[in-house]
Amino acid sequence: MQQLAKQLADALKSKSKTRVGVTDLTDLQGYPTELGTYLAIELQSSMVNNGLRVINRQRLEQLLIENKLTAKGIVDPENALKLKKAAGMEVIIIGTLTPFEKTVTINVLALDLEGAEAIASAKASIPRTQDVDALLRNFSKQTVVQYNEQGPGAGSPDNSEKVMEKGECQVGETSYGIYRFENRFTKPILLYKEKAYNDTDLNILIAPGAVGMPHRSYISTYAALDVVYYFRTTSPPLEEGFLTLTVSKCKSKFISLTPANLHLSKPKSN
Repeated sequence: MQQLAKQLADALKSKSKTRVGVTDLTDLQGYPTELGTYLAIELQSSMVNNGLRVINRQRLEQLLIENKLTAKGIVDPENALKLKKAAGMEVIIIGTLTPFEKTVTINVLALDLEGAEAIASAKASIPRTQDVDALLRNFSKQTVVQYNEQGPGAGSPDNSEKVMEKGECQVGETSYGIYRFENRFTKPILLYKEKAYNDTDLNILIAPGAVGMPHRSYISTYAALDVVYYFRTTSPPLEEGFLTLTVSKCKSKFISLTPANLHLSKPKSN
């Protein structure tokens, strides 16, 4: 991380950019992991040692939450300019972690907040150890709310089934249906993709009282499809289970996740 920080610092100073912020590095789905948080802290410290002025991480996290911004949202020029004015910084560092069999690849970008253009990049790899794997598996609890469309306490959406526009529900010859999930537990929930029950297929991270990103299920020749959704809570005492829902072609529907409407056990193996 020291080498990575030096590469970025040298590139930024050559462009007279010295006021920066560092976001948590995310997985390829845009979710923050504990490994991403740890590496961001290391990167921030190293950048300070390389002569850059780095905004306090807690202050930056608060600004991201207040403006409902994620790493993906920052790349929008309007959002980037909003963040620049709010934080008084010129550049923000974003990045992703890609796990391979023996290493984790780190890719980072420095975005100029005036136009959200990438003005520097760097890449590194770290070996996969037991400690690294443990941090990689766990989502960062502090930034869960940033990755939801609505914050805690938001009202429940209309739960009626809605017809989607043809352009929204069809990709080539394939159509799909959508479910949106609201978390009515008191702690974050990880919602899995259908037909899988392992940590590599986590799909939706939902904070308490929030609505997660829509989950699309592809449907080819049938009008509807039964889909199994798996879930687990993120902090002790751990709870896990599944529910089966019918996804209709070109229809979107909302469902509220509560302990009462979930089967709190694993499905039986075929």
